Amino acid sequence: PQFPRKKSVSTPQGAHYVGKHSMLFEDGRFRRGPGGWVVLATSSSRVVDESSSLSFRTGSSKALRYLVDGRRPLADRKGSLDHLAPRPLLLSTVRVVVVQASTTFGTFVTDQLEQETDREELVKKGKKSPEEADQENDEWEQREWSVRWAAFPRNLTNAMLKFHAVTLVMRFYEHLASKMCDEIILDRLTKDTFKSALRKRDRLASDQTQSRTIDLGRNMFKTCLWANAIAFLADGTVQQIILGYGYYEYYRRRRAHQRKQRSKSYGDTNTSYPDGQNEQEDTLHMALSFALKSTKVLFSRSVALVVASTGGAVGTIIYPGWGTLFGTQMGDGVAGSLLE
Repeated sequence: PQFPRKKSVSTPQGAHYVGKHSMLFEDGRFRRGPGGWVVLATSSSRVVDESSSLSFRTGSSKALRYLVDGRRPLADRKGSLDHLAPRPLLLSTVRVVVVQASTTFGTFVTDQLEQETDREELVKKGKKSPEEADQENDEWEQREWSVRWAAFPRNLTNAMLKFHAVTLVMRFYEHLASKMCDEIILDRLTKDTFKSALRKRDRLASDQTQSRTIDLGRNMFKTCLWANAIAFLADGTVQQIILGYGYYEYYRRRRAHQRKQRSKSYGDTNTSYPDGQNEQEDTLHMALSFALKSTKVLFSRSVALVVASTGGAVGTIIYPGWGTLFGTQMGDGVAGSLLE
C-alpha cells in the first residue's frame, strides 16, 4: 500500500502518521514506508518524530527498528580499522595479489602481441626476415618477462599501500556521511553487496517468473550504485592526491634544475627561461595539464561506478554473491582499461 507523505492526507483508522517514511498501527503491526523501513513497536509505544529519522519509545527505552529484509539498519557498516583484523586483512591481501598478478600478466601478453604484430608487418614489407623477427620475439619475451616480474614486489607493495589508503579515506567519508545523512541513506551507502545479493535472492526465491530476474538485476544495480559510491569516491580521491603529489615533485625538481642551469650560465642571453614570463607560461602549462588529467580521473571513476554497478547486477543474476563481486570487479576493470 502507498502511505501518505503529507499530514493532510488521511490515514487508516488506528494508525499514526510518522514523519514521511512510515505509519505505526496501534496493534503493533509492521508497516513499510517509502524509505524502506519496517517498524517494530507495541500498542503502548509513544511516537516521537526526530526530523527525517524515526524514533519509537516504549517507556524510557527505544524500540528496535528493522529493514524489510529483517536486518538492523547499518548492520553492514564496517568500523574504521576493521580491515586490519586478521581475516579481512588476509582476504584483502590475497585479492590485491591476484589482481596485481593478473594485471602484470595481462599487460605482458598485450605488449607481446603488439610487438609481434609490428614485426610481422615489417616481415610482410620485406624489411625484416622471418628468422630475425622470431629471434627478436624470443629475446623480447625473455627480457620483458624477467624485468616485469622483478618489479612485481615493488608494484605489489604500492598496490597494498594504495588499497589501505583508499580504505581509510572511505571510512573517513562514511564518517562524514553519518554526520550529514540520515540512517536510511547511510545504510544504502555502507551496504555489503555480497550479503545484499543473497538477501534479495532469498526474498525473490518464490517468484520463478521472468520478472523476478528483471527485478533482481534492477534492484542490485541500484544497490551497487549506492554501496560503491563512497568506495569509488575514495579511490578517485587517492588518485587525485597521487597525481597532485607527482606534479608537485616534477615541478619542484624542474624549477631547481632551471635555477641551477641559469646560475651556471649567468650572463648567457641564450639561457632557457631567462625571465619570469617564460616561467609563468611553463607553470600555466603544467596547471592546465594537471587540470585535464584530474578531470579525466573524475570522469573515469564516475563511468567506472556505473559500469561496475551494471556488472554487479549481471553477476547477481548469474550467481548471487560471488557473481556480484566478480561482475563488479570485471566492470571496474573494463572501464579502467578503456578510460585510463
